[in-house]
Amino acid sequence: MANYLGLDVGTTNIKAVLLNIDQGQIIAQASKSTPYTIKEQNTAELSPEQLYRSAVECIGEVSAGFEVDGLGISSFAEAGLPLNKNGTPLFPVIAWFDNRSQTQVNQLLEKFPEAKIYQITGQKPGFSFGLFKFLWIKENFPDVTSQMRWWLSVPDYILFRLTGEIFTDYTQASRTMVFDQEKRDWSDILMDYAEISREQLPNTVPSGTIIGNITKKASIEIGLPEGLPCAVGGHDHLCGAFACGGFKSSMAVDSSGSSQALLFFRDQFNPEDKLMKMGYVQYIHVVPNQYVIKGGLKTAGKALEWLREQMKITSYDFKGLSTMKKPLERPIWLPFFRDPARPTANLLTAHHSSD
Repeated sequence: MANYLGLDVGTTNIKAVLLNIDQGQIIAQASKSTPYTIKEQNTAELSPEQLYRSAVECIGEVSAGFEVDGLGISSFAEAGLPLNKNGTPLFPVIAWFDNRSQTQVNQLLEKFPEAKIYQITGQKPGFSFGLFKFLWIKENFPDVTSQMRWWLSVPDYILFRLTGEIFTDYTQASRTMVFDQEKRDWSDILMDYAEISREQLPNTVPSGTIIGNITKKASIEIGLPEGLPCAVGGHDHLCGAFACGGFKSSMAVDSSGSSQALLFFRDQFNPEDKLMKMGYVQYIHVVPNQYVIKGGLKTAGKALEWLREQMKITSYDFKGLSTMKKPLERPIWLPFFRDPARPTANLLTAHHSSD
């Protein structure tokens, strides 16, 4: 009987689940709010230490009293952080939805046509991506990047704390905006542009690869046995899609969390111009030798959370909204959100209808 522990670092919550794979049953689960600090308008950061401690608490809760045979991590993508040669974080994690790096996006597009970037990465340049967060830090805090030994995405950092190993999976690498989809390796063109070396980026491996084992130090911190194997998972939307059977070309999966993704599946990387113009991105899947085509909304569950708070609904049961009888008491909700850090910034509210 094997029990596997899955950790998911989500935009809203960090979750851990202990699953008995022989019976297909969840044994235990835990959740902690993702510990953001909202510094000013449109900016949000995460303390690397607080993030790790929240993950450790979730792991401890679900593993208490149970045997654990392995651990894997899925996570939101894009957000990352610089470490020095001792593995110490040099800067907070800039949240994926933090838009401070839009200037760096514009600078890249002055250097390269969008189609060129799409052909390499399968992605459309946007402030979410790790490349632009790195470039923002480099421009505004050059003393930080001058000391940087590694740049890691969030799940890579947690695995580093657990195992001492420096790895990332292909799907997380894809969301840095530095990964070449055809080569399944870091892009020389984009590394040169960012002035970041291959040695400063993690080794890339397929999702599901065991990259190391729990160290003695981590074992003491989290209560899991020293030597427990740990594996890279992948971008959370893609991991969720796989769990739903999302690996067949005839299927589509709607993955809704704090953000929302519509996913389709194919056997090859083919960055067609028409897909780029329609706003779809494409990159390698957590399933070997498969790719996803993804379109999405940056705010989905976060929008519902905002609505729940405004309507003073204490649970996630929205049935009470249907009891509103008078037309003027029924709001028309236009969820034009852009930033979970500042959810009301672009929302048209208080509009009533007599329809």
